[in-house]
Amino acid sequence: MAAGDAATYAAHSPSPRPQFLALAIVWFLVFPIGFAYIYTHTGKGALTPELGVPSESVTITTSDSLELAASYVPSKNRAAVVLFPGATRPEQARMLIRHGYGVLLLDPRGEGNSEGDAVRWAGDRVQVLANEC
Repeated sequence: MAAGDAATYAAHSPSPRPQFLALAIVWFLVFPIGFAYIYTHTGKGALTPELGVPSESVTITTSDSLELAASYVPSKNRAAVVLFPGATRPEQARMLIRHGYGVLLLDPRGEGNSEGDAVRWAGDRVQVLANEC
């Protein structure tokens, strides 16, 4: 390659800057905003599972005056358990009902038929339950 050809090639070779800039924009702008939006704008996810026994719909008023929806299955042994939503909630509720316990299935804030904004952090979940007691 002659000296003139090298200068021509260098002048016409693509610079890595536009690709780097595009990647930086996606990583530092689009990804954080998109993640935050999706994380905070998910639909109302808590649904009361079908337990195969009659239950009554009740509401619980929190210390900050929000109405939380719940379903209550009456007790046969004069003891009841509050179940907070989770992946194993229906199985736990069915097992407790089979053994005669009353079960209160609580819909969290902002989910199901409960008022308020959805609570997303585990530390807040403990505080919500502590406020209910």
